[in-house]
Amino acid sequence: MIYKDLLINKHIFNNLLKYKKNNKLPNAFIFHGQEGIGKEGHAIEFFAALNCQENKMEACGFCKSCSKIKKLQHENLEIIFPLPKTKPISKNDSPLKGLTENQIKLIEEHFSKKGINPYHTINFDSANTILINSVRNIKKTINLSLSKNSIKVYIILQSEKLCFPNTESANALLKIIEEPPDNTLFILITTDISMLIDTIVSRCSIIYFPKINLNKK
Repeated sequence: MIYKDLLINKHIFNNLLKYKKNNKLPNAFIFHGQEGIGKEGHAIEFFAALNCQENKMEACGFCKSCSKIKKLQHENLEIIFPLPKTKPISKNDSPLKGLTENQIKLIEEHFSKKGINPYHTINFDSANTILINSVRNIKKTINLSLSKNSIKVYIILQSEKLCFPNTESANALLKIIEEPPDNTLFILITTDISMLIDTIVSRCSIIYFPKINLNKK
């Protein structure tokens, strides 16, 4: 495993591992449930299990792939989240071009903390939407070649913000998740699935994360 402090929902995680065992992943999942319940940590753990080089059901936590994941610096992992647009950018620019050097540094700090703490929140106070440039950037990377037996995973945090202030980003993503390349998986994470457009929800496998019962034995 990657995280020492993640409270694993064994029922959910075992069901996710069945997809790996059967070698039959859907195009996309939606993980939904209240804030702070470990949805993002489960997504990263599942990515680690899919790409672990020890060929075990769960991630070993020590191979080259797992070591990269602990720093959130794996070439097959893309984490998308709401970003501010501090500087003007063109339609084909990377969303990072709209950020200042300090904001890019803050992203690096967030990733470093998230690699250690599954409950750390990656968030910009001034970011209210997932930029269309972030979705266009997916199109640029999604067809890059993968190493043998590896899976490309896009984790989209606060995915309800694909639909705010309009559905442009959501509609662009919809076209991608309808027919992604082989060995590609999307995991949309949200606290409010009702804010996602119906056409995206209908194309995803839905996993609800219930409240954690700390008193359960």
